[in-house]
Amino acid sequence: MLYSQRFGKDLDRKTAFEYAQKLFRAIELTYVQMSVADFKNLQKRRKETKPDSHH
Repeated sequence: MLYSQRFGKDLDRKTAFEYAQKLFRAIELTYVQMSVADFKNLQKRRKETKPDSHH
């Protein structure tokens, strides 16, 4: 249903399942769990490197 809404193409159940597996695997490979300390450091770094919007 989501694929159909987004791309205007219906998928059979087998193909939809295969696409879902591939998406899940891609997320699994790229997702990295981080600690609260790592998250705070990331937020701090983002603030420090954020471009000045006044220029």
